[in-house]
This record gives sequence, C-alpha cells and structure tokens, in this order.
Amino acid sequence: MYNPFPSAPSGSYRRYLVEGLRNIGEPALADEFECGNVRLAIAATITGNVKVIRGVKVMCLNALDSLVEDDVVNYYRWGLENGQFVVASSSGAFVYDKDDARPTQHMSETINYFNT
Repeated sequence: MYNPFPSAPSGSYRRYLVEGLRNIGEPALADEFECGNVRLAIAATITGNVKVIRGVKVMCLNALDSLVEDDVVNYYRWGLENGQFVVASSSGAFVYDKDDARPTQHMSETINYFNT
C-alpha cells in the first residue's frame, strides 16, 4: 500500500507526537520521543537491534488526532494506521529513511569492512 499523503521529512513526526502526547496526558511517552529513545521506524527498512514497542500505537494515533490536520500529521497517521511505521526503540541501531542513501551506504561499508 502506498501512503497517499506527501512524504514528510525524516524525523518530522517528533515535534508533532511530542505535542500531541502532551495534549492527551502522556508526558512520559512524549519525553521519550523528544529525547529520541523512542521513534517511529519505517517498518520495511528496520535493521539491527530495534525493539518494536507494542501497545502505544493507539496512543500515538490519539495524539495525532489531537492536532490540527496538515500533510505531516496525515502522512504519519496514515503510516501508523497502515503499518508503514511502527513505534520502536533503537538502542543504537539504525532506523532510517528508505529514501536517504547515506545510512544504507554506511551499513554496506560497515558490513564489507567486517567481511574482509
């Protein structure tokens, strides 16, 4: 399935989710998103030691619903509802934008280095 909303810049969800989570009375989760311990990961491109955090998707959707709709809110809401994004904790792993070639190149170089 293809997200019908204009692609938002990688990481742009953070400000929205922090505000929305605070709106709905979830300041602890808002703080985790704000400091980067928790993030939205593109489900199809997760590599490394990424832990999907189950049970908070609904909170994130409620948080986005508490905001004024715009293309970024709609993009991330649709992505969460349709499995494009998952809530995750990276613990130092790479969680990246599939359209950004730099992390892919870095991972490829790292793998090649250790395989030589």
